[in-house]
Amino acid sequence: MNRSFLPVVALALASLFLVQCKKEDKNMVFDFNFYTSQSTAKMFLYVDDAPKGILPYFAQQPTCGSVSSDGVAPLRMQLRSGSYRIVGKDSLGTVLSSGTFHISANSMDNSGDIGGQMSAQQGHCVSLGLFY
Repeated sequence: MNRSFLPVVALALASLFLVQCKKEDKNMVFDFNFYTSQSTAKMFLYVDDAPKGILPYFAQQPTCGSVSSDGVAPLRMQLRSGSYRIVGKDSLGTVLSSGTFHISANSMDNSGDIGGQMSAQQGHCVSLGLFY
């Protein structure tokens, strides 16, 4: 093969690779289903320090659109791609579970400070459970 032809082939392959890369959609909206796996006490959810409601108890991680055997649905809300401070508190305001949750079109991860989080994603639907 002609040596002057190699740079052209390399440039063409690099261009093809870059065309295949997709820019992350920072405005992607996800449907969140929040719950707790703790049945012992009520836990109140805070997202970025804003109160969102009482977390319902689920013995097993709920799937999108599911309800428990007694008809209780997860606490549902929509959140955009990004990082969020997720906190669960008891009725006295004591933090039982806290951590940071990040989601984007390409990844999802969480890190905890107190207690823990369980997460699962199926398309645009995310189940996020808090425990202590």
